[in-house]
Amino acid sequence: MTQQWVAKNNLDLIGMLEPRIHLVNIQAVEKGPGLHGWKFISNESQHPLCRILIGWNTKKVTTSLVSFASQWITCDVVSLLDCRRIRVTMVYALNTPTQRKSLWNYLGDQHANGNQDSWVVLGDFNATLSLADRHGGDGNWYGHMDDFQNCIHSAELMQIPSKGLHFTWHNGQQHDRTILRKLD
Repeated sequence: MTQQWVAKNNLDLIGMLEPRIHLVNIQAVEKGPGLHGWKFISNESQHPLCRILIGWNTKKVTTSLVSFASQWITCDVVSLLDCRRIRVTMVYALNTPTQRKSLWNYLGDQHANGNQDSWVVLGDFNATLSLADRHGGDGNWYGHMDDFQNCIHSAELMQIPSKGLHFTWHNGQQHDRTILRKLD
């Protein structure tokens, strides 16, 4: 299925969030999608189960690891066709506001370090930017909920417009217990 999706969308770089792979199974999983000529990196050494897996087509791009932790992997990706370079940070944020602070600090520091390459940050931030990105559940906006927006502002990032469903997470409940969030 992964191989078909990659081929259909002509992808040369992919990121998988929360694959929940045990360290002993990483190599088997990397071979499983049938993506010949691809290499993978993960942050499995930072968490008991791999949280982020990034793969790239070695015939089209080179990828070098810049930084990784339990909530992110940052790579520099260079096209072999035209030598264009882009920095990619794939995020799978932890669940609590306190745990996410190191992610917000990291993203702010990356901007402050003055990287001149184009930079894309994508993934699951486990946080919402505004009240419009929340439906159901606790309607209060707590102080820690400003952390994500402050991070986006200080790192001078901007949200790419999306198509499709606005909410990316559903709590699986029905009727008045339904909670929806835009976390990606």
